Amino acid sequence: MLPYSTTHIDTLSIQINCSRDNNKQREILLGIKEHLKVMFNPYIDPVEYKAGFDTRIEHKVYCNNRTVLSIQTGFSNNNYYVKITFAGLQTYDYLVDNTSYQYLWTIAAYINSNQLGLNITELDIAIDVPNVSFNDLIAFCSSHTSRTVYHGLGEIQIYDDETSYVEKFKNRIAASVAIKRAYLYN
Repeated sequence: MLPYSTTHIDTLSIQINCSRDNNKQREILLGIKEHLKVMFNPYIDPVEYKAGFDTRIEHKVYCNNRTVLSIQTGFSNNNYYVKITFAGLQTYDYLVDNTSYQYLWTIAAYINSNQLGLNITELDIAIDVPNVSFNDLIAFCSSHTSRTVYHGLGEIQIYDDETSYVEKFKNRIAASVAIKRAYLYN
């Protein structure tokens, strides 16, 4: 059984850059998909997105009608890449959590075995605080995300009991190394 705690990684995205080599990108994608099929035999649903000249293909893997894994291929800034997102690593549904956990370790083993370099592109950390009033929580954003309205300290939120963007710090040093968004969920 997976250990549940109050602080955990909710979403993790890693990106493998292939420079200008789309053959390497295709080889990595097919290798990961084949490795998953051998280990788990999941249904992998490819979805294609087009935006101008760019095409992005996303391969989704489901468990209990939830997306637990997404493998995206794309081309941006003269770089072919493969981006792998592990979504909802802790959902409190044992089957989904165990499956996500197994996919994470399997893909990590594949990347390590093939000595592929990677970058962490997204890391969402969730903190569960039971027995604490929503009004007693505060989250700080230290760098600005474009087209996002931030609320000041003590400012009344428009949507009660919904996701909130909360203020950003004025400190430029902290802004360069810390989070862009913080969410409060009730």
